[in-house]
Amino acid sequence: MILIGDCREQLKTLADNSIDSIVTDPPYELGFMGKKWDSTGIAYDIDVWKECLRVLKPGGHLLAFSGSRTYHRMVCAIEDAGGSAARFFYSAKASRKDRNDGVANNHPTVKPTDLMRYLCRLVTPPNGTVLDPFTGSGSTGRGAVLEGFNFIGIELDPNYAAIAKARIDKCKSK
Repeated sequence: MILIGDCREQLKTLADNSIDSIVTDPPYELGFMGKKWDSTGIAYDIDVWKECLRVLKPGGHLLAFSGSRTYHRMVCAIEDAGGSAARFFYSAKASRKDRNDGVANNHPTVKPTDLMRYLCRLVTPPNGTVLDPFTGSGSTGRGAVLEGFNFIGIELDPNYAAIAKARIDKCKSK
């Protein structure tokens, strides 16, 4: 399921302690390629992370990507929201084949499906639900679905939400 809208509002529609894991790639707040969505400050918004922690079940994990120049600010926001932050690593972008996989995908920061499969599997119990409040073109959703998990995504941009839905649906047919 993909909810279209601002995650600050959409997260409020989810029940407390209803999510097993959160695997997400929020904006890095670099103004990447002049994209407005990458310079809003949302990744540093303590209220976003409070809502994520509210819906996350006790013992659940939140995995979030960030830019090497800005991750410390996101970490502070997560900690200020009541979470903890540890473990940092680098990830390459998805290959052209993985990025498109039968769908024209113009999102600039697509993550590799195999990586997202691994991360979902690492932190989600069997039959669990994975949430991505910054769905983008749906790499987390693809990983979750391919691993047999339930998936809830939230995406602000209806065009990216449509790409994500198409990419995730393609995995469901495999």
